[in-house]
Order: sequence, then structure tokens, then C-alpha cells
Amino acid sequence: MKCLLHIGTEKTGTTSLQAFLVENSAVLSDEGIHVCKSAGAGNNRAIPAAFLTIAKEDDYICSKNFSNIEQRKAWCESTLEDLTKEIDQARAYAHTFVISSEHFHSRLQSDSEVQELAARLAPLFDQIDVVCYLRRQDKLAMSRYNQMLRAGRTPGGLLPQGMHLETGGLPSSYDYYSLLQRWTCAFGKSSVKVRIYDKRCLIDGDIIEDFLASNEIVVNSNKLEFPASFNRGLSAQAQVLLLNINKQVIDNPTEHLQQLRRHLTEFLNASAAGKSAQPSAQEAKNYYSYFVNSNRAVAREWLDREDLFDETFAEYPEHPTAPPLEACLHLLLDFIMQYPGFPGEGLS
Repeated sequence: MKCLLHIGTEKTGTTSLQAFLVENSAVLSDEGIHVCKSAGAGNNRAIPAAFLTIAKEDDYICSKNFSNIEQRKAWCESTLEDLTKEIDQARAYAHTFVISSEHFHSRLQSDSEVQELAARLAPLFDQIDVVCYLRRQDKLAMSRYNQMLRAGRTPGGLLPQGMHLETGGLPSSYDYYSLLQRWTCAFGKSSVKVRIYDKRCLIDGDIIEDFLASNEIVVNSNKLEFPASFNRGLSAQAQVLLLNINKQVIDNPTEHLQQLRRHLTEFLNASAAGKSAQPSAQEAKNYYSYFVNSNRAVAREWLDREDLFDETFAEYPEHPTAPPLEACLHLLLDFIMQYPGFPGEGLS
């Protein structure tokens, strides 16, 4: 049985792909394709968490409230035992076992973590294909800006500033050469399948269609359910409102303000998708320049070409864009009208 190990990266349509896999798991199962369930529905996040070095913690591990290291180790082993049982059961009817989590990319940052994962999976499968989607770093940064706003943070700008000097090199989430080297060393170069997350490069311009076709998954499309789009971009005025309320919550973290922020975020996610604020073409180009050498090394070693991404920046304006104050006020008024209890306790 073959394993398709989809490692992300983050902000490359992973939520939509995982929703598709969950919604169509029965149809895929009939075709001999088993979608992993024991490690979490959709995002099989428990697996990368189980291989996170014991000295590290992330939000997922913290949510487990382990009282000591031994308890955490026991959970890790139980998680992997459940996965092994699921694989053994699937082997009776499936030729392909799909594991998906963008947290493989973002959490397993050391060679030893990925090598331990490979050592655990290798005896369970005849073949393992590591599927990795890459997105041009300036576009990734802007998508993560929206993510940070939704999470209550206050990023300093659309494109991170100064982080290259602080880290002494490329930041790990954006350094694709180091990422692919890490996974290649553990699984072998022929096992690492690199795809480009760009509508012009994806088969039929869609992450789901691309994942199916590039991995030779053939299913009658009439039987499949395709989910609605997830994590749509916030409009520029929505970004302004979220940034400002996030600042207020950080300065004055009362339960009332936190509740207000949650309601505003829900409202904006549902009602304020649109074109986000944009850096200038020159700002985007300058930011991207940090990654050119690493990207070209990836292109040469994994794709046998010179350029990893289309390096034109024509989609950006000549000057940075920001929404007019009037548009922000109209959006805030829409929120107030939907929640007549604003700003009182009637929001709950």
C-alpha cells in the first residue's frame, strides 16, 4: 500500500483540500483510497504533534494539558498505535492511504523530527510519496497577514520587516530549500513531489483537481462533493477594523472586548471578503528578493528548471493601497446594525 503524505505548506489551500477528503472519504474508499481519520478529521494534526521534539510545545500540545512529560509521551505512543491499527485495517481494501497536515511543514523543523517520522512510517508502507505545495513568499506573507489578524495579533505590516536580520538567515516557514532538504534526507529525493500553488500552475487552476490528477487518483467526478472555498481573503477595510480592535484587546484584554473581537471576526469572515490591502510592486519585489537564490536552488534540484515561480509583479499597484476611512466606517456601521446590542452585553 502506498502512502500519500501531504505536508502542506501552510496557506496553500490545505483547508479546502482536507474538507474535500473528509466529505468524499466514502467515495474514495470505494476506489481503494483511505483517508486517515485516527489523527484528526481533515487535518491529521496529531501525527506531526506526536513527532515534535519533547522539549518543544505548540498550541495543539498545550491544549492537551499534559501534567508531565511521561503523560505526553504516553499520548504520543497511543496516537501512533491508533494510526498503525488504522493502516493495518485499511490494507485489506485500500491501495493508497492519505495523510494530510500543513503542520508537518510548520512544526517539524529539525532533521531528527522528520527522520523519526520516516522511520515510523517506512515499515508500514510499500511506498511513501511526500506531497508539498509551495507558494511564492510575498503572496504567502500577505495570506499569513490575514491569518494573524483573525488570530488576534497585530502584525506590523503586510510584508514582515527585518525578520531576515533577526534570524541570521531565511525564516523557516519561507525557506523552501531547507524544507525540501529536510524531507529529502528522510524520505529520499524521488519520494518528494513538489507542486506550485498558483492557479496558472495547478491542474484546472484548482488545488483539489491538482492533488487528484498529479497523484493519479481517478474517481467519477459525478460522485464527488466539492466544498465551498475556505479562508477567503479579508477586504482592506476589514483588515483595518480587525487590526485596530486587536490593538485594543491587547492593551485592555477584558472579557467584553475579547467577546466583541470574536463577534467582529465572525462578521468579517462571513461578510467582508474582498481585495486586501496591497504593497507596491517594488515593495513586493524587494521582499521576494530575499528568497530568489533559495528558490532557484529548489527549481534546479527538484523541478529541473531555473525559476521556481513566475517572478513578475504586475498584479501589484505602483503605490501601496489602503482603504478610505469612509469605507471602513461603512463596514463598522454594518456590523453595528447586525448587532444592535453593540457595544453592550447583548452581543452574546
